[in-house]
Amino acid sequence: MTTHIIKLIVILFTVRIVLCVNQRPNIILILADDLRPTIGKYGDQLAFTPNLDRLIERSCYFTKAYSQQALCAPSRNSMLTSRRPDTLHLYDFYSYWRTFAGNFTTLPQYFKENGYYTYSVVGANQRFILQRSEGTLPDIESKVEAKNFLAAFKNRSQPFFLAVGFHKPHIPFRIPDKYFKLYPQTKFGNSTNWRQYGVPDVAWNPYTDIRKRHDVKQLDIPFPYGPIPSAFGMSIKQAYYASVSYIDNLFGNLLSAVDLNNTIVVFASDHGWSLGEHGEWAKYSNFEVALRVPLVVYAPGITPRRIDNIVELVDLFPTLVDLVNLPPIAKCKRFSKKKLCTEGNSLLPLLKGLSARWPDQAFSQYPRPGPIPRKNSDKPRLPKIRIMGYTVRKTDFRYTIWMRFYPRNFSSDWSQIFGEELYDHRFDSAENENLVDRREFKRIRLELRSLLKKQFSFGASLGRPQRKKLSWREALLYEAYRPQILQPSYP
Repeated sequence: MTTHIIKLIVILFTVRIVLCVNQRPNIILILADDLRPTIGKYGDQLAFTPNLDRLIERSCYFTKAYSQQALCAPSRNSMLTSRRPDTLHLYDFYSYWRTFAGNFTTLPQYFKENGYYTYSVVGANQRFILQRSEGTLPDIESKVEAKNFLAAFKNRSQPFFLAVGFHKPHIPFRIPDKYFKLYPQTKFGNSTNWRQYGVPDVAWNPYTDIRKRHDVKQLDIPFPYGPIPSAFGMSIKQAYYASVSYIDNLFGNLLSAVDLNNTIVVFASDHGWSLGEHGEWAKYSNFEVALRVPLVVYAPGITPRRIDNIVELVDLFPTLVDLVNLPPIAKCKRFSKKKLCTEGNSLLPLLKGLSARWPDQAFSQYPRPGPIPRKNSDKPRLPKIRIMGYTVRKTDFRYTIWMRFYPRNFSSDWSQIFGEELYDHRFDSAENENLVDRREFKRIRLELRSLLKKQFSFGASLGRPQRKKLSWREALLYEAYRPQILQPSYP
């Protein structure tokens, strides 16, 4: 009799698990590449994005969401593991975090372990191609493949986790011509925006990838500070906005095949992109425009709302776990090697309108090979990294500090400072005036520096910081005699 009762309990428990799995909603995670919030509902009056706008009207959308590094691979790995780049020891395209850091559980892996069928569709990465095509393109193929998956899975009872990656608006701007016609160049006005006041050289990126285009090479722009001509800048803006509308169309077509009654849809980007701000035409920086991303969460039963709290992409993993009621993920201890934990915060309280105790801060970082812009300043390989820039975005301010970095043990030295930045977003949302040396901002500068030190200090000297500045003569010498002068200081 006892044996029969035990068997019955096991059967009922198993049935309950199956029912719980079957009742959980599907998840579709859609990521665009290099997309800043160039979306109508985000307040961009030039952007034509009707499909994204319609979803946003039915969703929660975050106006202040931030990437942890403005580079594709580090940002995506950070988001999918809910660990920061310093924890993953990954700042470039050439390192593997499972080798350097730990065998961490990823977002789709966790859902697979909890009964979800996981599938990913990612467009092909291309080199620079100037021709525009009316035929098939990688993002079109990604959309078709995603729709094929949805059709094949339509009558399955098992919930699925589908990840779709769109390559645009990443360069090259190879898209159908009709999207360019949406944006006459006259819409964009003067596209030249010079470097902002008081920015340290180490903070600036010379947009090396754009310079590789043969049409840009023909402009013979001086390296590193020569500006893109205004007319050419308008052409870049036109192509970028056209690419966004192209992705919006593909997104809408894909969404038409989705059962929104039983599907959570997340739309986001890995990082932003500068369109002339600070004289830059790229990502690769710690500026607001490079780090701020769109983040849209549609979930059945969640009331649509605009959310202005500061959030991070590392928050996405625990958020999706909580939304579908999977076993919650514990918070990581500092630089934890634990296989499953999170360095983010679940956004579920914000999605439900409970924001009173939210921290409202976002941390990001970017590496540099040296204090002066170089041709590998955009993507230095790990052994070449000599400086790390850490930044924190609070409600009213952004503070950034650039310091000595040791790639051999992944540590930073707070006693060797190469530059600091402080921007007051109450009056300067474009981050055009560096206030770090203004006496009236000393208190906030020290508070934010202390906050960054608490977040990022690891294996480094915490002595009194000494900011290292280069005069214009030193900068010229650096360019002319780099191997003889500065290389010995950075072994």
